[in-house]
Amino acid sequence: MSRRLFYRLDHRHIFSNCEETMHIGTFSSYENADKVIDELVNQPGFELFPRSCFIITKVEVDDYLWKNGFISTQAGDKEIK
Repeated sequence: MSRRLFYRLDHRHIFSNCEETMHIGTFSSYENADKVIDELVNQPGFELFPRSCFIITKVEVDDYLWKNGFISTQAGDKEIK
């Protein structure tokens, strides 16, 4: 059975000392998501932040993380590998 993948595009930045995450879209390839960043990076609001605020995440359908549980640290929860 072949793996089914998609690419999630988000924009993350700090606003009023809180992390804001905006889901931009879901794409069939990394290249398609990257093209959207090229379109948005100079648009109002987005132009105030570096390109590094755009995050592309590869997602495999019917897979999940945190399979071995997690531990809590001062820096946040960490997956047990």
